[in-house]
Amino acid sequence: MKRAFVFTVAVLILSCGCLEDVNPDVKKVADAAIKSKNPTACDGLTLKSSQESCKSQVAVGLKNPTICKSIAEKGTKDMCTMNVAAVTHNPITCFGISDTDQKAFCIAAVGVTTVEDAYRWANGTYNSLKRGL
Repeated sequence: MKRAFVFTVAVLILSCGCLEDVNPDVKKVADAAIKSKNPTACDGLTLKSSQESCKSQVAVGLKNPTICKSIAEKGTKDMCTMNVAAVTHNPITCFGISDTDQKAFCIAAVGVTTVEDAYRWANGTYNSLKRGL
């Protein structure tokens, strides 16, 4: 019960976008970059942290974890990857996270509880019915 509650809260936090930069300029640029499918538009922002926040928002908006790889700050890159995994419901995306604990949390948060389950999911042999997914 406690584990289900923790996962539910984690998914809600990840999917709400609550952890993203709320700077209206960043949001405006990110929205335009998503619309044009051009994450490099974020490079026009002055602050590096704003550029990375923008790229994270674009990665989630386009459901493209590759964009997260262009983020230099490890924590922001890992959070970006986790957010993309949450919106795509793809635990394989979690393997792009460098921190081992966050990687395990990400895999569990998107509905697969073990690394072995994630590999089975990727190979099409994972039975999601056993977990109620």
